Amino acid sequence: MASAGGPGNGFLMSSFLETAGLVFIVAYLLFGIDDLVVDIIAWARGLRARQLGAIEWRKIRSLPEKRFAILVANWHEEEILERVVRGNLARIHYKNYRIYLGVYPNDGATLRVAEALASENPRVKVIVNSRNGPTSKGQLENYCHDHEQTKKKRPEVLLFHDSEDAIHPLSLRLLNAHVEKSELVQVPVFSFLRPGFDLVGGTYMDEFAESHLKDMHVRSALGAGLPLAGVGIACKTSLAERIISQTGRFLNEASLTEDYDLGLRAGRLGVRAKFLAVYRVVK
Repeated sequence: MASAGGPGNGFLMSSFLETAGLVFIVAYLLFGIDDLVVDIIAWARGLRARQLGAIEWRKIRSLPEKRFAILVANWHEEEILERVVRGNLARIHYKNYRIYLGVYPNDGATLRVAEALASENPRVKVIVNSRNGPTSKGQLENYCHDHEQTKKKRPEVLLFHDSEDAIHPLSLRLLNAHVEKSELVQVPVFSFLRPGFDLVGGTYMDEFAESHLKDMHVRSALGAGLPLAGVGIACKTSLAERIISQTGRFLNEASLTEDYDLGLRAGRLGVRAKFLAVYRVVK
């Protein structure tokens, strides 16, 4: 009879480790096939952010400006809201837009900052939710959208951003040119650099970079549904109205990923979302 630590147990343990290692290798290769396919398609089609030439840029600049409503949902954003909104107002090279700051009645600090911004700049408007917060981003943005649909000059395009987003100065002009045909457009989203030891933020930043430098290009080129980023999304108001007519609500208020849900529902309506990636404009 072999003892507890004898050669028989050692052989069994060695066989178990070899089998487990083989299973891990096979699983790793199988789960990596989809990433490999994406890499091959991106390489074969030369999918990447493109450069706009001077002629194309002049044509884009000459287009009539659609009315943009930039919807920003806020909850305890009093520390950053003023600086970010003022920065965006100073940078954006577009005229026909307004920033709608959605706030909650029980978030007094954010409400005071938002109202101060609105009092000094007519491009900023505060919309106080009918419900105390927090609810969900989808609920607050739905409320902002519904509030503006009752006005005579309704926005033609809804642009979703977060309170900490630095909006690229030329993004509205580019979206103005492309949203007419695509109805739903996602621009790339990148995080600011973070310290190397910030593992959570660093992982988030790497995943967005991987998605928006390669995966989204491939999905857009194949006509697949786009997993929208929650920010940098331009949606024609007419598309929002079609979604409401079918489901009763624009954004899914019960979901924490209302952006993904929007992309899927738009796809079911036959809308081919566009990923618009431009890295340079030659003026």
